Amino acid sequence: MLERAEGISQRALIAETGIAVHREVMELNYFSYIILTKALLLHFIERGSGYFVVTSSVMGKIGTPMRAAYAAAKHALHGYFDCLRAEVDKHGIKVTILTPGYIFPL
Repeated sequence: MLERAEGISQRALIAETGIAVHREVMELNYFSYIILTKALLLHFIERGSGYFVVTSSVMGKIGTPMRAAYAAAKHALHGYFDCLRAEVDKHGIKVTILTPGYIFPL
């Protein structure tokens, strides 16, 4: 099952989650960040400063049942932005990954 708010979430057993769900979760929760980062990165490098702030989730650090697609997308963010941080520090660019826990929807 997919849940939408500002992003997209997923709750289903791995055996019951179709590849289309995995792709949709990755498209929004991972690739959207990559597209925006690529759009800004050269500008940040040219000016010698910038700050990427990424909203991930505690699910980017741990996995729990019924959250595989969501956790995978958040883990991917951590891997990508950890690499980016190591590459761009010399250009004065900072990277922060926010990892909030569960947020109760209003």
